[in-house]
Amino acid sequence: MSKKKMITKITGRCSYPGCRRKATDIAVGRGEGQKEPRCYCRTHAEVVEDTGSPEYVEHCPNCGCRFGVN
Repeated sequence: MSKKKMITKITGRCSYPGCRRKATDIAVGRGEGQKEPRCYCRTHAEVVEDTGSPEYVEHCPNCGCRFGVN
């Protein structure tokens, strides 16, 4: 049995409201409208994952998104 690795290509623009920068990261937050993985620029990925002041940030082994953990 072969193990398949999920590969996600980040394309398009940042999903953060009002931002038109190129997306470079996938992030998930705990705020309203941020609970599903979306593509963000580096700056807004950090803003989204820090919602609620997490103790640390973890990476999802499946899609590579980052999310805050308490």
